[in-house]
Amino acid sequence: MKHKKKQKKIFATIQARMGSTRLPGKVLKKIDGIPLLEYQIKRIKKSKTIDNVIIATTKKKEDDKIINLAKKLNVLYFRGSNKDVLKRITDATKKFKFDINVELISDSPFSDIKIIDKMVKFFLKNKDKYDYVSNGIKMTYPSGMEACIYESKTLINIEKKIKKNNKMREHVECHFTKNKKLRKCNISAPKKYNYPNIFLEVDTPEDFIMVSKIYKYFNKKKILNFYLGDILKFLKKNKQIIEINNKVPRSWKRLKVSTMKNIKNVQF
Repeated sequence: MKHKKKQKKIFATIQARMGSTRLPGKVLKKIDGIPLLEYQIKRIKKSKTIDNVIIATTKKKEDDKIINLAKKLNVLYFRGSNKDVLKRITDATKKFKFDINVELISDSPFSDIKIIDKMVKFFLKNKDKYDYVSNGIKMTYPSGMEACIYESKTLINIEKKIKKNNKMREHVECHFTKNKKLRKCNISAPKKYNYPNIFLEVDTPEDFIMVSKIYKYFNKKKILNFYLGDILKFLKKNKQIIEINNKVPRSWKRLKVSTMKNIKNVQF
């Protein structure tokens, strides 16, 4: 008698906290009465490949508001270290015992499930070839579209080897991309999505203004399900909106891998 192969549990973790330096409380800033994080969660919950969503926040009192939103939207949550994000995400994987993590950050209110689902399917098909799949190792998509996918056991093994006093523990991605032993794959944007100089993230007041204009347009049209292609089509007709935040310095650029050596680059 053949036994059915156990299906992998695929969760999405979203790093979220109120204590942002450049735009405090940004994750709960509202557009048309809805917090940014709520927009993002609702988009991810429509995924065909992700089984559950975990909001990974801190133990700080100010982040109680994030927990309240998680409860309202009926998604899981985990509270961990404020500065040691590597430990926070690792501990979340241990608590909920899922197999594969789709790692996202709350800077990305336009997370596109069409892109994410394609990436998850690619990872499942190629997990014997790659330990880490991301579309943000080298930026070709607009920022805010990033997703990183890996097995939880890989993260747990990595976290064990990073010294507790390492300042880079406030990040997760760099411990994968700069690890020479891991097999990494970068998903490059097709030509129609290749706009790395468009910023759909929320890190500054300028970003929030830009993102608000996009959401207000689609909300006014009562278009609930819209994707990156729809956003780019709108922005091409309203190029002045792109100018709102495309000159803002981006601190994350220093963490990106400067070379593509030993990193496979593919395109869907």
